[in-house]
Amino acid sequence: MKLDRLTREWLGLEEGKEYEDEFSYNPLETHYRRKYFISRSHGRIKNGPRKGEKRFRKHWREVELLERLPSGKHIAVKDHPVKRLDSDAEEVLHDQEIPAHLTPYQHFLNLFRKLPANSGKKNERGGKKTKRA
Repeated sequence: MKLDRLTREWLGLEEGKEYEDEFSYNPLETHYRRKYFISRSHGRIKNGPRKGEKRFRKHWREVELLERLPSGKHIAVKDHPVKRLDSDAEEVLHDQEIPAHLTPYQHFLNLFRKLPANSGKKNERGGKKTKRA
């Protein structure tokens, strides 16, 4: 796992050393799942003389979602603190030491980004493909 300089100093790791077993556990694995998908906006013009027509170019949005495991609810993850996630970060990480240079939410985001991404609905074009005889 790649670590920034301040986290390395806080953990007391030397330059060549990496995370050991006791540090590699991610506390979010049991509570959350990371989903990533790309959504395509419909591309309709909202104002002006061409209102309602389709745009020439499509707009794509990349979205990261956090899925709560017991309930299955999804929350969009952003880089600035979100009300529900800020309280979740404090709840999940209450017994862990958090580096002095990070807030609980920033540490939560770092751990969240290290979770493996389950690909969600990735805008499949054309729907089902059938074999033609």
